[in-house]
Amino acid sequence: LKKIKKELNLNNVILWSYNPIFTQFIDKLEEEIFVFDTVDNWAEHPSYVKLVGRNKLLKNYQHIADKADIIFTVSEELLDFYKQMKRHKDTHWLPNGVDFDHFNNETLLKRENILTNIDKPIIGYLGTIQERINFELIADIARTHDDKVVALCGPIWDGAKTETEKLKQFPNIVFSNGRVKYDDAPSFIDQFDVAIIPHKVNDFVKSMNPMKMYDYLACGKPIVSTPGAGIEMFKDCIYVARNNEEFIKLIDDAINDDSANL
Repeated sequence: LKKIKKELNLNNVILWSYNPIFTQFIDKLEEEIFVFDTVDNWAEHPSYVKLVGRNKLLKNYQHIADKADIIFTVSEELLDFYKQMKRHKDTHWLPNGVDFDHFNNETLLKRENILTNIDKPIIGYLGTIQERINFELIADIARTHDDKVVALCGPIWDGAKTETEKLKQFPNIVFSNGRVKYDDAPSFIDQFDVAIIPHKVNDFVKSMNPMKMYDYLACGKPIVSTPGAGIEMFKDCIYVARNNEEFIKLIDDAINDDSANL
């Protein structure tokens, strides 16, 4: 990077990062400004903790708190995270957003996928299948709603493979073949009768602002979710469940109450 900077005679360099695993670049490019975009709290993410170690991640976040000129966070909770590190100034909450037109593009909505010919109501999840998902809840949903199909659409992380293998015993659970491309996402969500956010309630989820929530809303789908950061922003549009039993009941409520107005 230094060589490229010299060859292109680059001045006024801005270092912009979202990755707290790598902080050794800070100050090395003689950057004018260092901006850090805090996408969730990786010090609470099981996969990253296993890869790097929680103490190392917290140390890196402290280094970022000390060095960054501007910090953006994806949730309000992360503002408090930085306050605990004595960082108060130039720290801003910037929620996620969605390209509404993309998720309402008629051409993209008409694309066929693995869900197109399913003739039962579909309970759908679109996103990375990883440790943050409450797999026990998914099993309860499949067991109770055996008249419906549970579609888990997205790549499966290594840390979730054992749990997803257990779910394959349910004939009404289907998986996509890996990651769903961005251009295919509208057609997948369009097939959902109800969209779900079945996350565990823990410190990692408290730091999130789930992108899928915006995607689901842009498609006009009823949503059932566990409590989590960002959900309260749309509490009038989302069914929030306090436990597994309530989540299972709210799926039927969401489907039955669905209307063009909603």
